[in-house]
Amino acid sequence: MNVASLNFQSWRGYLELMRPANIVTAWADILLGFAASGSGIIFVQLMNGEASFSILIPLAWLLLATTGLYGGGIVFNDVLMPN
Repeated sequence: MNVASLNFQSWRGYLELMRPANIVTAWADILLGFAASGSGIIFVQLMNGEASFSILIPLAWLLLATTGLYGGGIVFNDVLMPN
């Protein structure tokens, strides 16, 4: 077994522990909160050219942070409580 396949297998193991399909449900919570907070106004401003896509950067950071926190929590739960 070479180093490249070992590295891929370890990453695959981490991804399996994170359960990416469950992380999408955490994103849904964030996006629902974004929609409930008046995102329609932001999209109208984007379509009319009154705002740029940089207004969505905080949303992207929030989704990234949620991915890390939720995925990390799942991994810690599996590692610390294996049963």
